[in-house]
Amino acid sequence: MQTDQQFLLWGIIGLNLAMLAAHALRGRITLASVFALAGVFSMMLWQILQMGWWVDVGNLHFNAGLVAFIPPLLMGALLCFALDGLRTSRAYLLVVLSISIFSWGFSLFREQLGAYVPLPYTLALSSREHLSIILALIAAQLAALVTYQMLFRLISAFATLPALLTGVTAWLGVYSSIAYGTGTGRINFHNELPEFLLASLIGVLLLIPYAMHARHRNRLMPVGSLLRFFRFWITAQANEHEARDNSIDPQRTISELQLLNNTLRQQQQLIDNQLEHSPLGALFLDTHGIITRNNPAGSSLLGNGADTGKNLPDSLRNLGINDFSLDSMSHHGHTKTFQYHSATQGEHWLEIMVTALYDREKSTRLIGHHVQLKDITASTQAQRRDLVAHRVQDIHKTGRVITHDFSNLLLGAEAQLERLGNGLSQPAQLDARDAIRHAFTHARAMLQQLGGGSQFGTPTLYPVQLDILLTDAISISAATAADRGVATRLEPTDPSFIEGDRAQLLRVFTNLIHNAIRACEHHHGSVIIRTQNQGRGVLIEISDSGKGMTDEQIAGAFDPGFSTKGQGQGGLGLSISYLMIDAHGGNLSLQHNPAGQGICARVWLPASRLCDEISHLDSQNVILLIDDEARRHQLTTQLEHHQHCQVAETTSIEETLALLADDSDWQHLVAAPALLPDTARDQLPASLTVQLLAD
Repeated sequence: MQTDQQFLLWGIIGLNLAMLAAHALRGRITLASVFALAGVFSMMLWQILQMGWWVDVGNLHFNAGLVAFIPPLLMGALLCFALDGLRTSRAYLLVVLSISIFSWGFSLFREQLGAYVPLPYTLALSSREHLSIILALIAAQLAALVTYQMLFRLISAFATLPALLTGVTAWLGVYSSIAYGTGTGRINFHNELPEFLLASLIGVLLLIPYAMHARHRNRLMPVGSLLRFFRFWITAQANEHEARDNSIDPQRTISELQLLNNTLRQQQQLIDNQLEHSPLGALFLDTHGIITRNNPAGSSLLGNGADTGKNLPDSLRNLGINDFSLDSMSHHGHTKTFQYHSATQGEHWLEIMVTALYDREKSTRLIGHHVQLKDITASTQAQRRDLVAHRVQDIHKTGRVITHDFSNLLLGAEAQLERLGNGLSQPAQLDARDAIRHAFTHARAMLQQLGGGSQFGTPTLYPVQLDILLTDAISISAATAADRGVATRLEPTDPSFIEGDRAQLLRVFTNLIHNAIRACEHHHGSVIIRTQNQGRGVLIEISDSGKGMTDEQIAGAFDPGFSTKGQGQGGLGLSISYLMIDAHGGNLSLQHNPAGQGICARVWLPASRLCDEISHLDSQNVILLIDDEARRHQLTTQLEHHQHCQVAETTSIEETLALLADDSDWQHLVAAPALLPDTARDQLPASLTVQLLAD
């Protein structure tokens, strides 16, 4: 390859690379570098043309100035339009046009100066040729932009490639027509088109990766209507102030948008965090009641019924809430309480508030609902316990007044009966006297039950071992069972703990077992007690083989004074038992014995969750190494009051080691795993038994 050919090749490559580099760095050094490079290229174009540099490659004759500078100039205009917008491309065109006109004027000045001052030899270009180059540059840039505008929606970033080739072809066509006329210009166009297209291919090859990168980074400007090209100068003049603001403050605008996005993102994270940790259930529904979003509290209350995609009214109906109306509640905007029954956990109360969500722009258009759920079971049960306590206290107060008055009457009646009885001799009279005396005895027992006995109050809940409690109740009833010839049996069961007041529960189970024994009127009857885990509690069933009860009797069994016998048996026993079990958060019910004749009393009570792990400890010296104060207190209460252990509480391994150093009589260590690492276990005495609690 000859030297001039190498200069031309490297010149074409360098000029195209320089234009791409200046445009790629515009974000760091502004668009001034692109405009400056366009001005330099325009001025150098005129200088090379006046040198008359032609390069021959085989049968091809390259006009070095035109093939080297025209494609990079058109590439710059195309890049400004595609990536920076119409206003930037107009500014670029104005720079090229201005420098070209000044270069034409400078060429005329050199020609005039050459007549008076000797100058180096240069070719003189006619005014017609100068004008043809300038007009061709304007036409070529417009042709490239229009081509890109037309093809962008079809081939996106690839539209820059045919646009560049179209612009080069348009430049050669306009230049040939103006400079040489129609006929000769056509010949010149056909002769020089291959050279211009070959020189443009280098720019095309460099433009492909640049355009693809711009599309990948979403940097390409959107295109509008082609009509704006026909309003070129009017639109630019009307928007001059806006264009200046956009070119001066883009970075400030970007910074403000980024700051706004960060603020919105932080606010959304705060809302999500509050929703995630809120103790209240929160559900977002669409207009049809379908759940679109929930939080953990909502899932805890409704279970699978709160999953996204579920219909909330259907989920509530599955719980037994049939009177829930989404439209009615959102219209009135009030909170409403719903009660439902769980087979495993008894009665529950749920507080629901519905808020309608409307579109911000169209305030009348409903877009969904926000539902807030609150479990008020605990507070409702606490209120019921208070009411129960007051009710029973009122009953006992009234009973004491009645007992005092009626006891005096009974004493007088019994005294008169004794006087009459001493003079009776007939068998019928004696039988009547004995019947009246027996009635007085039962009346006194009823009055004693009505006004006497232990007062019932709010239970104090502690872990209670159920099998021992039931064994004690059976022992208390053993004499009554033996007198009636009734066999009582506690089915084998694993040791389990319930949360309750031992004295009150013993009174309840003793009363229920007594009732079951009395229901067995004939000998060879039986009372069977069974227990089984059910949900989060324990179900105790006391079944008898008596004559049973009617449905009406079962429905009124818990009313004060109820009795199935005419001799005065019954009274407040079942009523107080029902209230006591209810105060414990459980439930008591009667039903026909599924095993056959008789009645089955069913008692459900909440289970103690922490006690099974240490139920084997009895009368030992125990150290509790637990940092959870509530859990430590519950275990201490159980060990001291129910398992007769001596307990010491510590919250760190250092406290535990110091305690063991002072007293070596400790037998057992119950510890939270996080507080007793493996390295610390090596420092404990070998005689000390260690037990780790489940997390």
